[in-house]
Amino acid sequence: MTFLTEPDPGTYSIIGAVIEVHKELGNGFLEPVYREALKMEFIDRSIPFEAQHKHQICYRPVKCWYQ
Repeated sequence: MTFLTEPDPGTYSIIGAVIEVHKELGNGFLEPVYREALKMEFIDRSIPFEAQHKHQICYRPVKCWYQ
């Protein structure tokens, strides 16, 4: 595991974007609202991201895909 020992500009940019979305919207919305707002904030700040990356979830003997 790597620990940050000095300021990481990428991490601070992401945290700043999340704080800005929270300041603008506040509490009480469902997750999709914050997801869309954060996507817009990442674009405005030129933070690269991949929206809704698909992950394979395996539970017991059944394989499912989470989208």
